Amino acid sequence: MDAKTEVQPPNQEEVKQGDKKMPIDVEYCPNCGLPPEYCEYGQKSVLDKCLPYLQEKHPEIYTRITAAKTEEKAPEAAAPQEEQKAGEQPANAEEKKTNEEVKEPKESKPKKVAIKEEKKVTITTQKRTNKKFLTVIAGLDSYGIVLKDAAKKFGKKFACGSSVVALADRSTIEIQGDIAAEIVEYITKEFPEIPERVIQIKEK
Repeated sequence: MDAKTEVQPPNQEEVKQGDKKMPIDVEYCPNCGLPPEYCEYGQKSVLDKCLPYLQEKHPEIYTRITAAKTEEKAPEAAAPQEEQKAGEQPANAEEKKTNEEVKEPKESKPKKVAIKEEKKVTITTQKRTNKKFLTVIAGLDSYGIVLKDAAKKFGKKFACGSSVVALADRSTIEIQGDIAAEIVEYITKEFPEIPERVIQIKEK
């Protein structure tokens, strides 16, 4: 039997010229050094330099690469908007907040404090007929003093008549005699809650 002769398919990377096999010329990108169809797989920093070359020599590759880059940028641009919707404040809001914190606080006007007027104790000496005098004391009850008890003390101290007289707007103590000068010292001693400065002596 005759031996079968195996027929090998022609090598696609070689071109026969007569009896010689010549290699196919491969084009390389002048920027990244790779074939044009592999530029996009090289370094990203070099790819931008490759694009003008691809646009001129291989527009179909250029279109594919630029379309892919556009699709990559679209989600990145949408991400900040989604974060802001989720509740994050934009940068200008933080800057505005900082400016508000730096503002000096407004000076508060001093509040007017109402000064309470001290309660007065008045001692009035009244001249009556037959050269008799009557000493009238008003205002002791404003310091919480029981007038009935105070009248008893005055009568005992000065050995004279002393009584409480109820008027329309107030009650007073009437003491027989002119004892205005002596009674001031006694009041401040017997009732220390009454300062001497609030006691006024009047004559009628």
